[in-house]
Amino acid sequence: MEEYDLQLVEQPLAAHDLAGHAEVRTAVSTRIGLDESIQSPRDAIAAVQARAGDVFNVYVSESDGLLRAQQIIAIAEAAGIPCLIGTMGELQIASAAAAHLGVACANLPFTCDLVGPLRYDESVICEPLRIEDGLLYPPEAPGLGITPNWDVINRWRVQT
Repeated sequence: MEEYDLQLVEQPLAAHDLAGHAEVRTAVSTRIGLDESIQSPRDAIAAVQARAGDVFNVYVSESDGLLRAQQIIAIAEAAGIPCLIGTMGELQIASAAAAHLGVACANLPFTCDLVGPLRYDESVICEPLRIEDGLLYPPEAPGLGITPNWDVINRWRVQT
């Protein structure tokens, strides 16, 4: 891997295999990033104790919200492990939350992966998220800074 000068290799093994990640980490000089292994503060503590990763990729949606994501980042920071914030296929509301988390945490030296808003043709929020020169800016209004677009939300609502 070293010949490719990779910034990091993300989740090379199954999420539960922290011992295996620790072994890979000692065998290569490329940073090992943990993603699926880090979905809760408890997971973060276990990964730190196992010395399983060099970088934690934290998702607001996988972490069950902003507070738990922030706790994971704080645990990593206390252990000297840098983080990045990632996204999946979430909608603009979660992307706004991730952008706010990003500006609230200092332990984010890597480019974050906040591409959720780019994946959809229409938005579930009224105001577009500001993306300039590859950067996603957190909305500046109170709270998450967004207004739900109820017309779009109701159109896609599924009755159960």
